[in-house]
Amino acid sequence: MQPMATTMGKVGQGYRDTVVEALRGYTKRSDSDKPMLGWTTLEDKNLDRVAERLLARYWGGKKAIAGLFEMAMSIEDLLGLVLLDNDRWHLGRYLLGAMCYSGLYRLERESAADDAPYTIVYLGGSLKQRDIDRTRLEPFPLWDRSFDDVGNQSIRSSRPVPAKNEWIVSIPKDGGRGGQSPG
Repeated sequence: MQPMATTMGKVGQGYRDTVVEALRGYTKRSDSDKPMLGWTTLEDKNLDRVAERLLARYWGGKKAIAGLFEMAMSIEDLLGLVLLDNDRWHLGRYLLGAMCYSGLYRLERESAADDAPYTIVYLGGSLKQRDIDRTRLEPFPLWDRSFDDVGNQSIRSSRPVPAKNEWIVSIPKDGGRGGQSPG
């Protein structure tokens, strides 16, 4: 199992073209010629940057729903988009599907029950291998925006919140405390 810290050097190295190809090739629904709803958000964007951002994080071990929303929010921040909940859902489904289509990840149920949640599993791993090293030895850098270069979010709500009610982080240049509640 790969550690989470810098996966672009481990999971992502050499896979960028594969993910870009999957993003381009995974554009149509299987039941019709209509485009995937998440693809419509990305079709005129730089897919190399999207692939690099996706590969910068290790997604294995996350629940599929949480992972797809985190992917969507990370790409939304990268591209400077403002998406509604439904659009974020479709973008996340598309991104997770493309990551699975590329062969880097797959989805597995935690148990045989029909209502068991799906978990994202890395190519060479399984659900039983959950030894993810989340420790970094270097100091954590100061936040200067809501998302860092890897796509980690500085403040995240503990339960689902509509996009219009999400906390908007404002980080003062002097390093003081900041933030504002919408509305």
